Amino acid sequence: MKSNIQIYRYNKDHFELNEKVAATDLVADAFKKDVQWLNFHGFANKELINDSFDLFGIHKLTRDDIINLEERPKIEEYDNYIYVTLKSTYCNKH
Repeated sequence: MKSNIQIYRYNKDHFELNEKVAATDLVADAFKKDVQWLNFHGFANKELINDSFDLFGIHKLTRDDIINLEERPKIEEYDNYIYVTLKSTYCNKH
């Protein structure tokens, strides 16, 4: 499965979904006023995954949990984000 990151960005006035995120789309300043929800699908593009981890300041333990596909569903709260992992299905139309 190819790597894909989806970003749901919203606040009280708007909602935006970006389903084809590239490394150049990851700009930290754009995220300060909005709530972000990131979905990671597949891990073939290690550079994109690591760039997103670095940009959002994802803790080492969370990084390990994201990449470990056997992780049980859970919620963890950190200083600047909340990590939620759960099992879901992903439909690839191609």
